[in-house]
Amino acid sequence: MQIPLRNSVLLLSLVIGIASLILAGDRITEFRGEFDQQNDVIHLTWKTMDESGVDKFQIERDGGDGYFIIGHVKAEGKTLYEFEDSIDLAKPVEGSENSVYKYRIRLLLDNGSDELHQQNVMIYPRIRSGIKQTWGSIKAMFK
Repeated sequence: MQIPLRNSVLLLSLVIGIASLILAGDRITEFRGEFDQQNDVIHLTWKTMDESGVDKFQIERDGGDGYFIIGHVKAEGKTLYEFEDSIDLAKPVEGSENSVYKYRIRLLLDNGSDELHQQNVMIYPRIRSGIKQTWGSIKAMFK
């Protein structure tokens, strides 16, 4: 039994399309964030699988009205990258509930184009309790 040429071409195109989706994947395999309460710093880390054609990674944070650039990290062919974002918990992100910090990575390519990594990271910093500090201040006023 022979398959007509038109059906063969469609089947071949479908197989190639599915294979390219499976094999292409994402260049960044893992993107994580962690809040360092002691230093009021958010540590971002990511792992890469394929850096061919990548010039640098652009780190962006959501400012309530959209994302803005907070820094760049040069692509150096290593598989693990880090970035630190110093935050001021006294000034929460405008338009953001409960000081939620959202980050994403954009890959800037050698040819001038860019690719947006699909996974975002959301960090909920634990705010230090101001109750003890306030109570201590009130007690000090009456000494």
